[in-house]
Amino acid sequence: MSRVPLPRWVLPVLLGACAACGKNPVISLEIVTPTGEDTVAGATRLRVRNATPATENEISLVGGAEITLDLSDVTAGGDSTTVTVDALDDAGTVLAHGSTPPFNLLPAESFLRIYVGRTGAVGEAPGALAAGRTDVGLATMAGLGALIVGGADASGAPVAVTTVYNEYLHQVAQAADIGAARAGVTVFEASDSVVVAFGGRTAGGVSSLMEVFDPWQGYTGVWVAYSAEGVASLARAFAPAAVLTDGVLCAGGTDGADAPLASAVTMVAGDAPLATALTSPLAAARAGHTVTPQLDGGAALIYGGAVATDAPVAERYSPGTQTFTPLDLDAALMRSRHSATLLGDGRVAIIGGVDAAGAARADVIVVAADGTAALYEAVLQTPRARHTATLVGGAILVAGGADDAGTLADAEVVETTTFTVAGTAPLRGARAGHAPVLLASGTVLIAGGVDGDGAPLARLELYTPAQ
Repeated sequence: MSRVPLPRWVLPVLLGACAACGKNPVISLEIVTPTGEDTVAGATRLRVRNATPATENEISLVGGAEITLDLSDVTAGGDSTTVTVDALDDAGTVLAHGSTPPFNLLPAESFLRIYVGRTGAVGEAPGALAAGRTDVGLATMAGLGALIVGGADASGAPVAVTTVYNEYLHQVAQAADIGAARAGVTVFEASDSVVVAFGGRTAGGVSSLMEVFDPWQGYTGVWVAYSAEGVASLARAFAPAAVLTDGVLCAGGTDGADAPLASAVTMVAGDAPLATALTSPLAAARAGHTVTPQLDGGAALIYGGAVATDAPVAERYSPGTQTFTPLDLDAALMRSRHSATLLGDGRVAIIGGVDAAGAARADVIVVAADGTAALYEAVLQTPRARHTATLVGGAILVAGGADDAGTLADAEVVETTTFTVAGTAPLRGARAGHAPVLLASGTVLIAGGVDGDGAPLARLELYTPAQ
C-alpha cells in the first residue's frame, strides 16, 4: 500500500456528549493509492471536500502538510457525511480522485482510509485475497464494503473461504466460511448488509444450500443455513439471479453433469428466508445466460445461454403468475457468456458474448421494456466474452474477458446514449471469469477470475471513474 506525501488528515468533530466532558473526538483519514503507483504524480494541490456540513479546502502538495475541516455541525447519530479528495494540476484538472463511503460520526476516535486513484483508470487495490480464486460470488454489504464468497482454487477444487473487502479501511479480512465449499455460487445483497449465498458447484456435484450472512454477529460474521443439501429441485451452479420487488429470481444454471437447466428458484430473504422451486419452467434450458430486473424490478429479463437451435433468444419472467414468456427476437441475436446491464430508463444492454457459432462478439443489443431489441454492431474495440459490465458514472465499464485469441487485459467504457466507446483502461493483468461490484464510494471492485495462463487470481482491482 503506497501513501501520498500527505499521509493523514485530522478532522476534529465536536459532539455534544463528549464536548461536555472536554473530550473532542476526532476522525483520522489516511490517503492510500493503488499498490505500486503514485497517482498524485503531476498534481500540485489537493482539494478536500466534506459533504455535511459543506466544506472545501485546498492545500499545496509541496512539502506535505495537514488540513483541518470543521465538522462541528455533524452530531452523533445524525446526518451521514462523505469526504472526497481530488488531486489537481495547475490548470485545475482532476488527475486523481477518491471518496469515503457515506459514514456517520460516532462519539469516539475513528479512523478511515480514502483510496485515491487516477480518474478513468484501474489500479491494484491495497489488499488481496489470501490465495487465487476463480468463479467467486461477490456482493456489496451496505455499511461495510463487499463480500467475496467461495470459488475454486488453483487445483480446481471448490473452497468455502469468505473474504470481506472493507471499504472504510481498504483492507481485506477473513470472515466465517460458508457451510459447504462451493464455486459458481449465486450471491446477492438481500437487505442492509445481509448477503445470501445459494447453490454452487461442490466437490461431488451441485448444491441446494441457501445461507444468509450476518456480518454483525461475532468477530467474523455468521452464516445461517435456510435450505438443506440434497434438494434436487433447488440444486444448481453458475445460476444468475435478479433481485425483484417481491423476492429474488434465480433461473437456469448447470446441474451436477454441467448440463444446462430449465428450472428456476425464487427466494425470499426477510425474517423467514426461503427458497422455492417454481412449477413453471423456462422456455429453454440455459447456462451462460443473464437474469436482469426490468420494469422497476417488477419483472426479469432472461437472455441467451440456450443450447437448442430452436430455443427463444430471451424470455420474460412475470412474478405475479410466476411464469416465463418467450420474446420474439431474431435467432441471430443469441449470445452466451455475455453481460447484461440494467440502464436507468429500464432498458437492458447485452454486451459481447459468443454467438451460436462460438465467435466472440463486439456488439451491444439493447432490449426495451416492450421486448423489442436494437442491435449496435462493432461497438467494442475488442470482441469479448466472460467479461463483466458495471454501470458507473453514467457509463458501462466492460472489463476483461476473453476473445478468440485469449484472455484480455483491458477495459472499455461504453457510453449509454450512443453506445460508443468513450475510453479504455488497462487492467493490472489479463483477467476473465471474474466478478465486479459497485462500491458505495463510486469505485468498482473487481475480484477473482483467471489470468492468461488459467491461474486463479488473488489480486483485487479498483476502477475510478472519470470525473
